[in-house]
Amino acid sequence: MNKEIHVSVSILAEDFSALGEVLKTVEDAGGDSVHLDVIDGVFAPNLSFGPVVIKGIRKLTSLPLHAHLMIKDPEKYLEDYINVGCSNIYFHLESEGSPKNIINKIHEMNAKCGIVLNPDTSADTVKPYLKQIDSVLIMSVHPGFSGQKFIPEVLKKIKKLREISTELDIAVDGGINDETIDSVLNSGANVIIANSYVFSSSDRARAIRQLKGYK
Repeated sequence: MNKEIHVSVSILAEDFSALGEVLKTVEDAGGDSVHLDVIDGVFAPNLSFGPVVIKGIRKLTSLPLHAHLMIKDPEKYLEDYINVGCSNIYFHLESEGSPKNIINKIHEMNAKCGIVLNPDTSADTVKPYLKQIDSVLIMSVHPGFSGQKFIPEVLKKIKKLREISTELDIAVDGGINDETIDSVLNSGANVIIANSYVFSSSDRARAIRQLKGYK
């Protein structure tokens, strides 16, 4: 698998009063995109932010914005997130609505589409949609909060999906650091989503290089 490794940095737990500075450090450190965890407090615990905040974020960075919709009814709000500048929309297969309708609507608005699988959701559930989507995001923690410990059982899921498709982007989110990154990359993932490991590092550029597999 020769796909380029992409690091998308989540800002879920960062200081929003200094967001311009936070986003600049992501750019300067070599992050490839900004990962936006949208949580409604219903589909997953915790509340985060919505389109109004993201509209402001779009003005603060030139990096692509990827929205991860941890919300009960994603189809209802797709237009809102794409219109404020999100070029990639991830939605959960476990959420409400028709996956095919959601996929079609995202592509009709010229955004990329990814399906998210929770740790306990089988890789087989995404098979009917693989030819219609751009990526699969595998949660290696339970959705809602940053700083959780990586669930190693998801490595089998990554491997299975990579065996099915060599072209699909496979993203992994949760608990990825210098101790877990090798197994994640070796299993076939090529998009790494990270928050705690990057922002807790005194050298964020070095942390991102490590997540890309550079020693």
